[in-house]
Amino acid sequence: KEPSHQSVVNCWQVLLTQTRQESRDHNFLSDSYSNTLPQQLSHCVDHAQRLAKR
Repeated sequence: KEPSHQSVVNCWQVLLTQTRQESRDHNFLSDSYSNTLPQQLSHCVDHAQRLAKR
């Protein structure tokens, strides 16, 4: 019974590790889409508008 129990524990540990990594990935994407990307797009629009005025 011990190897079987250890196998179940290992499966849960792997699942927990993967879930934590996915959470970190989602947080990174959320930050990128809500902060970094809009800022960069805003800079691009500013540059395009300045070029269009020339």
